[in-house]
Amino acid sequence: MISRGVKILFSISILVFTLNSCDEREARYPVKVSSGVDYKGSIELSKRINQKEEIRFREYLKTKDDDFKRSHFGFLYNIKNNKTVLIESGDEVLYSVIIENINGKVIYTKKTKSLIVDHQGEIKGVHEGLKLMSSGANATFLFPSHQAYGFHGDENKISSNTPLVYLIEVLKVKKKIEESKIVVDSTNIVVKDSISNN
Repeated sequence: MISRGVKILFSISILVFTLNSCDEREARYPVKVSSGVDYKGSIELSKRINQKEEIRFREYLKTKDDDFKRSHFGFLYNIKNNKTVLIESGDEVLYSVIIENINGKVIYTKKTKSLIVDHQGEIKGVHEGLKLMSSGANATFLFPSHQAYGFHGDENKISSNTPLVYLIEVLKVKKKIEESKIVVDSTNIVVKDSISNN
């Protein structure tokens, strides 16, 4: 059996341990680490790049007879053979594209591509540009670098901060089919109705 003195000593030890563990601990603060990002510097750099690209676009347009418009996304475009039924988000589009730099040098030769608008990989400008077009239309788009491949380029032929000229022809458009609607008529008969956006 354990003696009374050992029990008291054991009880005091537990009490001291419990009281010590309840001490307030000093809060530890995170170590301040610089991220290396200078946001003001980045903003100023972006402004300078945009100004230079705008000057280059003006020079490019002087060599063209066509009238270009500015989209609400900021890129310039000229579309020919456009019809009234425009491409919409979710439509599947088959198109050909040639990509040039602002000096007219071909970066990527004519290639046929397919995508679902606003849902598949391509630069944002192409998705927005296609929504201004219809089947059979031809367009020239001038995309500032920030709407193309930005600071990183495409890690192949397009370098950092390169404004691009896209020559696009829409070959075929498959309009999206809206989700089916289920309607209950007055006789409680379920009618399934599928609507197409043709």
